[in-house]
Amino acid sequence: GDVTIEAQEAEFSQNSGIIRATGSVRLFKGEVVFNAEEIFYNTETGEVTASHIRSALEPFYYETDRIVVPRESGQPIRMENAVITTHDSSDPDYRVTANHLTIYPEDRVVIRGARLKVGDATVFGFPFYVQPVRGELGFQATPGWSSVWGAYVLNRYGFELGEDYLAHAHLDYRS
Repeated sequence: GDVTIEAQEAEFSQNSGIIRATGSVRLFKGEVVFNAEEIFYNTETGEVTASHIRSALEPFYYETDRIVVPRESGQPIRMENAVITTHDSSDPDYRVTANHLTIYPEDRVVIRGARLKVGDATVFGFPFYVQPVRGELGFQATPGWSSVWGAYVLNRYGFELGEDYLAHAHLDYRS
């Protein structure tokens, strides 16, 4: 199908239909590239299971101890001990860590045990957080710098008021 695996070593079990790839593994599935030391790919179901993996869902970069990506595109993607950031670096300045993260494509992201970290410091934490995928709903933070505002973080939370109205609350910081 649309999957290509590059690895130092790979084993295929005809009984289970599972490919176990180890050693600098790169799995290409559609437009997504997974980088890991070990990946299990089920040729019958299309499910990807991996440990210590790095990848991106633009504009986000993430790494996780364990990920399960189902074959069918509408099914949830599950991660454990995930680190998410928009900073394209192996040592990002800021990141969100989560004990469990579940992505329901086209719907929402559910995060359990989330902590926002800047450097080594935890800025705040959420035991449970749901972020709708629709851009105008949920929390959005836009960090940056300009010559007029200096360093800034523009924060917005969008929420529905009944079925016909959408409201936005803003709390911005400008140095």
